Amino acid sequence: MLARPPAPRRVAIRLLGAAGAAAVALSACGGSTTSETTIAAAPRYVMTYIAGNTESQFLEEVFAQALSNPDVLNLRIARRDPVADLKSAYQLLTSDRIALLPSSTRDLLKLLRTLPKPPPTTTTTVAAGASTPGTTSATGATTAGATAGTTAGTTAGTTAGTAASGTTPATTPGPTTTTTTLPPVLDGEGIPVKASDQAAEINTLLPAGIAMSIVSTGEHKAALACTADAVSTHQLSTMSSLTKPSSGLVLGAPAGFDTASPFGAAGLKDTYGVAFKSVVTMADDTAIADAVKAKKIDCAVIDSGSPQIVKSSLTVLKDDRSLIPGNAVVTLYNQSQLDDVSASVIDAVVERITTANLSTILSLLASGIQPHVAAKQFLESAQPEAPPGTGVPGTATLDTSTPGTGPAVTAPTTLGSTPAASTPGT
Repeated sequence: MLARPPAPRRVAIRLLGAAGAAAVALSACGGSTTSETTIAAAPRYVMTYIAGNTESQFLEEVFAQALSNPDVLNLRIARRDPVADLKSAYQLLTSDRIALLPSSTRDLLKLLRTLPKPPPTTTTTVAAGASTPGTTSATGATTAGATAGTTAGTTAGTTAGTAASGTTPATTPGPTTTTTTLPPVLDGEGIPVKASDQAAEINTLLPAGIAMSIVSTGEHKAALACTADAVSTHQLSTMSSLTKPSSGLVLGAPAGFDTASPFGAAGLKDTYGVAFKSVVTMADDTAIADAVKAKKIDCAVIDSGSPQIVKSSLTVLKDDRSLIPGNAVVTLYNQSQLDDVSASVIDAVVERITTANLSTILSLLASGIQPHVAAKQFLESAQPEAPPGTGVPGTATLDTSTPGTGPAVTAPTTLGSTPAASTPGT
């Protein structure tokens, strides 16, 4: 649940100085002195999306609506014309012309690898009351000198005290712990397979002042989806849950799946122990829909953004062992514009981009639903994954029959609903 921030951003009305405050008090008592009141216009936070990319437009809309919600932050959002590509959007972000940039880990990493690497940032931590290195303190001594003197004095005092007592401090060697960090597994393009590894590399390539949100659990990539009957009968939710029942199920897959890598028959067997009863070749999504309707297949290899997922009531299974090359949603944001409270709202939105929610939204977009309508519905009804072991389904279901009309809930439980009594901007 998203905690309501201490105070929403609103139009600031402030009295200028103590004299102004005193003038108001006198005026209230009948005095003739008047106060000067300044109304500071709220800053605008500019956003954009990639032209012709409905997923990019949806992500822009969902963050714009969440941040501008008067019951969350009430930021003043401005939308600029779409840009040609991700590189153009990134240049706007790093030049301080937009506030944030939603994208995906794989696409961002591929872009950042083509750009000059930013210079390393150095952080100096100074203790409270201490001077920075090379500066003179109030006593005329430098920090380095003061530190040396303090260290020498402390060491001498400790040594003398130990000698006087005639005792030698006992030392007990602790256990030795060895930690081995394995390099990330790479796909055929040299990109880390796991979205978390992609994000880790992205963080090393970002310039100072640009930060990244948490990584979504939902990813737009090739997927394994199963029919409603198969999901219900075998309690399927992850690809790991297919291990036992797969021997009795039929898979629909594109030609060449038996030799494909890493996501192919061999990869499923090696990673998940999954071996289907048989594999039927599917020419396209229409063939998948026909086979599902005729009950000829139980699961299918399909793009997680295919509209057939919703139309055929398929459920995308979570790739819980990262077999399929990852492509999760993240958001870069400009720290000079958005503070920690804004960042917490961004993270709360990303947390709701789960496997089920993302596949549903992508399917709706592919079916022609307008991005701003899909964003509104997402904020009203999408929920984060439940903690492991709770037995609660991973997400609240999105209402695919009447997009844009999520369940009636009150903020801040959701990021998108607004009680009728609220007055924006006051």
